[in-house]
Amino acid sequence: MVKCMGKREIREEINGKVYKTFSEIARDYSMYPSTVIIRYDRGLRGAELVAKRVIRNPKKNIKKPKKHIDKGFPLKIEGVVYNKVSDLADKYGINQATLRNGIAAGFTGDEIVKPVTKSIRGRSISINGIDYPSLSAAAKELGFDRMKLRRLYYSGYRDDELLTKMKCERKMQRFTGAVIFGTEYTRIRDIALKFNIPETTLRGRYQNGARDEQLICNKKGEFTLPGRKLPAFIRFKEAQGEYIFQRTYKNETVTKGRKRFEDIMAISRLVDDYIKIFDRLPRDLGNDTIKIDYNTILGKQFGELFVKGIVLQDNKRKLWCVCSCGKEKYYLPPGVVEGKIKSCGHLEGLMLTQKNEELKEIQRNRDVALASNTTTGKKNISYNNSKKAFEFKITRGETSLFQRFKTLDQALEYKQKVLNYIKKHDGKLPSKEDIK
Repeated sequence: MVKCMGKREIREEINGKVYKTFSEIARDYSMYPSTVIIRYDRGLRGAELVAKRVIRNPKKNIKKPKKHIDKGFPLKIEGVVYNKVSDLADKYGINQATLRNGIAAGFTGDEIVKPVTKSIRGRSISINGIDYPSLSAAAKELGFDRMKLRRLYYSGYRDDELLTKMKCERKMQRFTGAVIFGTEYTRIRDIALKFNIPETTLRGRYQNGARDEQLICNKKGEFTLPGRKLPAFIRFKEAQGEYIFQRTYKNETVTKGRKRFEDIMAISRLVDDYIKIFDRLPRDLGNDTIKIDYNTILGKQFGELFVKGIVLQDNKRKLWCVCSCGKEKYYLPPGVVEGKIKSCGHLEGLMLTQKNEELKEIQRNRDVALASNTTTGKKNISYNNSKKAFEFKITRGETSLFQRFKTLDQALEYKQKVLNYIKKHDGKLPSKEDIK
């Protein structure tokens, strides 16, 4: 019978003493009962069961690891041949990983142990018989992409072979210049330095058809790059994510914000033109005023209004309009152009009168099935069981007419008189004195 793991009954003789449980063995030899049980289940018996360390036979046929072989060795540097990178590192006091990276990058001979300042990025190269102080200088002089030239140079291309490969990879469309914010640029590298944009990004945008300001726009058509130079009176407010135009002229200030750069530039141009004409700042810079071409709306008819001219009233530009009835009034341009204002107001009274007449005629002549009361089957007539009488009630607006009758016929007769009165008096509800 097994009571627990430590109390399991066994019979094991160790050093002349017979043990019947694992707990007794563990207690005498200062061991964990679980250790004794595991060894017992593995088949260990006697002294091996309580040995401090079980000595097992060493594994056979274990292959020894191969010694690391440094690539590129042996090397001859400054007349001395080195077979291992560790010997070279000890000799010149250079980290082994640095040496391996230099060999993998294409350094040979004495170049491997030269100072870091003579790295592959800064050393002189020869292309087509012409020496250049660096890869960057060669790319700039030949009109190649610096990153592509560097990649091909790392890949092992040299001299004429490198030049031929660069010509094959270079696209046919060449940069012909751009004008950004009024400044002309003849090289993409100048744009990259000015607006802090990678040169490869600019070249890719140019090849995809971007021109001028489009070169420094993101995919959404917005200028979100830090450190950019915007035109005068325009700044970008990152908290609201919009462009702010602010200009002060003759102790007056106008401020306007727009999400898109094209819209804020349109406001800037509008303010410049306004100052040239009126020698002051405009007061109204809404979207509608920007879209209106005042030269095209002069002499045109909008509804009942004829645009006779443009005036400046209350510091706002307004249209001088003549209505068909002969009245002259001044209106804001958006209301007239968009059709919100169609006349001087004389049409509103006529339309209201006509609408009221139509509604009254509909009310008089409508032929609609009348809702009936559930107690009598007649509209406006109900039976009051507690009063034992028929009640007639009709409501028009806030006025009501109420009357009780003993019979249904009397209620119907009274109702007919009321309806006849309403028709004769244009929907007016009669009083009790009018119906007798």
